Amino acid sequence: MPLPRINTDFNGASLDNYYTRKDLASQGIELFEGMRAIFYDLDEQDGQAGFIHCLGTVYWDPKSKVFRLHAAESDFTAGTDLSVLDGFYDE
Repeated sequence: MPLPRINTDFNGASLDNYYTRKDLASQGIELFEGMRAIFYDLDEQDGQAGFIHCLGTVYWDPKSKVFRLHAAESDFTAGTDLSVLDGFYDE
């Protein structure tokens, strides 16, 4: 089964943001501790549109009472269709 793809804002580790909440609601996904997913955000580098993306694990931060993202370093892939991420994270 492929990992879910979840839109997030990479400017912070909190998954309690507009983009993530909207994407989770549209996909019918609920976050949980230990959940692995592909996290992405449409961005631009050197005038080229594409996706910042990474494989990440969700964890609960009891201090701030929000889910957060623990991730390896993110990558950038040019393209504006999520299918450009196919094959990066085979499970």
